[in-house]
Amino acid sequence: MIVKGMNNIPQYQFRKTKYGSELLIDLIRLESLETYIRKTPRHSLTYYDITLIDEGAGRFAIDEHEFEIEKNRLYFTAPNQIREWKVDKIPTGMVLIFEEEFLCNFFNDALFVQNLSFFGKGTNTPQMSISTEQGDYLRNIMVQIEHEIHSYISALSCCLSAGSKAVSSNIYTSKYGARKDYTYPCCGSYLPCSFHENKETHLLRALLYQALAWLNNIYLSQCPPMKEPHISKSVQFRQLVDQHFSQEHSVAFYAGQLCITPGHLNDLVRKESGTTAKQFIINRLTTEAKRLLLYSELPVSEIAWKLGYTDPSYFVRLFRNETGSSPLTFRQQKKCTSPEHFKKSL
Repeated sequence: MIVKGMNNIPQYQFRKTKYGSELLIDLIRLESLETYIRKTPRHSLTYYDITLIDEGAGRFAIDEHEFEIEKNRLYFTAPNQIREWKVDKIPTGMVLIFEEEFLCNFFNDALFVQNLSFFGKGTNTPQMSISTEQGDYLRNIMVQIEHEIHSYISALSCCLSAGSKAVSSNIYTSKYGARKDYTYPCCGSYLPCSFHENKETHLLRALLYQALAWLNNIYLSQCPPMKEPHISKSVQFRQLVDQHFSQEHSVAFYAGQLCITPGHLNDLVRKESGTTAKQFIINRLTTEAKRLLLYSELPVSEIAWKLGYTDPSYFVRLFRNETGSSPLTFRQQKKCTSPEHFKKSL
């Protein structure tokens, strides 16, 4: 989906349900985007983008930086950065896109993606060239991601047809009698296909993490971090939020810690991330709430208390506004598709 972003520049949003169910990662062949590049050569994104060039010529700009387009050149785009393709012929290559939530909801380090060197806005160059061997290695990971996405699509198709095609069978007999279950002819499994769908997303997360960690090491070897006399206020804000989000929800608290006004802090955060300081705090709280709902058995009221909300009903309304579902509905929907759920049900 495309909307008008900051400065009235077209902004592309992630198609979360492109494959029918929510998936926050995709692998796209660059040449397949020709229609979009021709229509809006200058645009921004709401998600993260890593583009690897196979063949091509011309120039590509990210914010104030402009680079040559050539084989084995990588470009890194963070949300809200302005990009522009300056080409006569569309280059070929691979484009890995993802939402931060796809990784950070499942890892302890909520700032993992933001702390990657190549996504550092305004401090590091958002590109690098890699060797032929390195290019082959990265393409192999990207092809694996592409394959797992196809497997994910197959699992979804299986789920859609399973209701009408499932075949009743007794898969084991215990002292309590024969248990009835269903096989799914499309995948030959006794497990509901949402189990396989969930497995694919875990594999995708592992592959994405592998690619990002490897790229970060390569990037740091080429572009060592510059020694700065001080850490920027926006970085300090993110660090403070990660330390205090469960007790402090107000922008005024963090502005006071940084010795600046709430309005100035809001301007700094908006300039770097495209969102308000308040929304950044809410996003961190929502991420932690999702983790507690997925990986603990705590009641919603206790989760609210852990996150600093004395009124559980307020927490429920906030969570619903941010996710579109209540905490209990979110827990039920996500846990019923987890591998652990199906192992326990067998």
